[in-house]
Amino acid sequence: MNSKSKFAIGVLALSILALCSAKDSCAAPPTDACSLLTPAQVSAALGVPVGAAKQEGQFDCEWDQPGWTMVRGVRLLLHILGPVGTLTPAQRFNTIKMPLPVKGIIKTPLSGVGDDAVYIIRGASAPELTVKKGNSVFQVRIQGFPRTQSNQIKAKEKTLAQDVLAKL
Repeated sequence: MNSKSKFAIGVLALSILALCSAKDSCAAPPTDACSLLTPAQVSAALGVPVGAAKQEGQFDCEWDQPGWTMVRGVRLLLHILGPVGTLTPAQRFNTIKMPLPVKGIIKTPLSGVGDDAVYIIRGASAPELTVKKGNSVFQVRIQGFPRTQSNQIKAKEKTLAQDVLAKL
């Protein structure tokens, strides 16, 4: 192998190393959703006290207002998208954000949060925020506020997403 070939291989190896040392480029997506927010952060964003985080499945976490039920109180759900079949989380995000010709599903892009983000409203449900940063994709969903407070819910979800992004 001549010196030009050795030099080219060395430059290539250093380039790959430099790219993969960047946190967003090659970092593995987080798997512990409960480690990404504290009860204090959740309480501050929601404006109500919440209890300790509860792991719900492999990639899900929830924080509940004390006494929460399906008809009373507030809950935050944080879901980390993992791979499904051959789809990576980033590919799943691209599918999620695609417009659908389905009545009752509204997708609204959000700029300035992560690499890309979109709010989704399905029928009468409250908005849900899905955020992509590098290889990581997560969803923030608040339950318990009236749908008429959609703009306030979006603002709270955005605040919580920014808190999550600070740990990625």
